[in-house]
Amino acid sequence: MKKFFTALFAVIFIAMSCLSFTACANPFNDEEDGKDHVDGKITLKVAVLNSDNEKSAMRALKKAYELKNPDINISIKTMRSDYANSIVDFVKTPSTFPDVVWTPGEYHSAFSQAGHFINLKPLMDADPSINTEDFYESVMEITHYNNTDDGVWFAPRDYNKPVVIINREMFRLAGIEVPSLEEWNINKFFEICQKLRVKMDNINNSEEEKLAGLLWSSYPVEARLDWNPSYLSWIDNYGGEMFDTSKTGEASISFDSEESKDAYKEIWDKFVRTRYAPGIGGTGLFSSKAAGMWITVRPEIPALCNAKMDIDFLPMPTEKVAMGCSGYAIPAVTKDRLDTTDGNTKTNAELAWDFVKFIISEEGQDILGKIGTGIPVLKSMASRGSWRNFYNAELNHEAFVSAPEKDMSQMVYYQFNPVNHVLLLKQMNNVANTMLSMTTWSGTPLDIEKPGTGSYGKLDEELANIRKEVKKLI
Repeated sequence: MKKFFTALFAVIFIAMSCLSFTACANPFNDEEDGKDHVDGKITLKVAVLNSDNEKSAMRALKKAYELKNPDINISIKTMRSDYANSIVDFVKTPSTFPDVVWTPGEYHSAFSQAGHFINLKPLMDADPSINTEDFYESVMEITHYNNTDDGVWFAPRDYNKPVVIINREMFRLAGIEVPSLEEWNINKFFEICQKLRVKMDNINNSEEEKLAGLLWSSYPVEARLDWNPSYLSWIDNYGGEMFDTSKTGEASISFDSEESKDAYKEIWDKFVRTRYAPGIGGTGLFSSKAAGMWITVRPEIPALCNAKMDIDFLPMPTEKVAMGCSGYAIPAVTKDRLDTTDGNTKTNAELAWDFVKFIISEEGQDILGKIGTGIPVLKSMASRGSWRNFYNAELNHEAFVSAPEKDMSQMVYYQFNPVNHVLLLKQMNNVANTMLSMTTWSGTPLDIEKPGTGSYGKLDEELANIRKEVKKLI
């Protein structure tokens, strides 16, 4: 345990920026977050991220659950955006741990391995109403703390993979038809990028077109190439990878392989050189009508809904799609908590499991679908439920659940020590940022055709430095 804490406190955790959104026509507009004590009721404390999305989701679940369980009071608490350090604070003072804590898949593993959360798998296996095979396989993989663990350390709440959102007004003014699912592929994606770029660069655009964002300063796509679900999908698409996991139980560094460097060059050529997308940054382009498409995830939709943007959805056009999920964990300390209100004999852990079980049920998942911020984790709800009616039932909501066989986990570092997962994610981001920060691949030390180099020059140097840091972690 001492070694665990030493490693954790040595980590410079990545701040998790969480945009705050409010869903359109949210039927659960309950401003009461729950009190610490309500006479005659048992109180469960639930900690969520301090964002409008997360608070709105939990208020909806709280209201529905309390109607079914009038003897329970759900008290909603908020954590700061730095999830990992928030959990460290709870670990240092266990009495402050809530009874249920919101958990992002990519940050839980160190805490799960250390025993700070309850393994939910035995509870799921013992409950006839739950079959883990009903959940997307890729989602369940993320609930483990590494690739040899079979525990379920948080209950997955959402099936969260990137899609391509399109601005239909910009498409219409650029003379581009929205492609059908049948004709949508990577060639069509870049064909549309090229058409948008040409239209944006046209100095004779009408005032209506300019107001819609068809300007030289705009981009065909806000591709978010420095965001791991996006860059992992594109790197894989062009034959690269961060780590070689082809051998069971073994792994090696491969982000600096020739194949991976070729993939980086392909991404830079396809997006940055062409000005189809900005390299680093560019956040908020689509929402400000400065991009025709946006690679992003479902939680961003309510803000576009509130802005009354004319949008539609298409799947990621890559061969594989890096996905993730968040959910709710039950801290181990809840096993020792007992609220004896009204003769209650169930521990807080048992009560918390009943609430979490409600969240992952079809009823709970449909409640979340009403507020528009997530896709159900249950495969049975892929073609039905309130989530398919959010904003506009005529939109291509199918994009969010299409081709689950193409899913790949964002956690490509799961074969390594869970204590170092956050740092490995940081180094993956360093690789992506290094790839994108080069101003040009032609006529610089990066140019592979430059006489006398025979390599990627400066990129080789930068990746060698990152390799040294990664070697310390594996």
